[in-house]
Amino acid sequence: MVRSSHNLLTVETIIDTAEKLIVETDARDCTLRALSRALGCAPGALNQFFPGGVDEIISAVQTVNPFACMAGSPTRTTIRIIPAWPISNG
Repeated sequence: MVRSSHNLLTVETIIDTAEKLIVETDARDCTLRALSRALGCAPGALNQFFPGGVDEIISAVQTVNPFACMAGSPTRTTIRIIPAWPISNG
């Protein structure tokens, strides 16, 4: 389980801890309860910084690190690679 080493609850510590939680587990496992447990605070305390809840927190993580939510389960995010040139079959 991710444990924050920060004593002060700030936007930065919330985003940093959420990013670690997403990378170590999966974006689906990043809930307010799991995040507040990792931060050592009550779930309601996170609403002071992110009134939109966990969706707003995950959006903030993606703004800082667009690849964070791709680190979890491969079924969560599908990456489609499109070649820059046509592929010939013959």
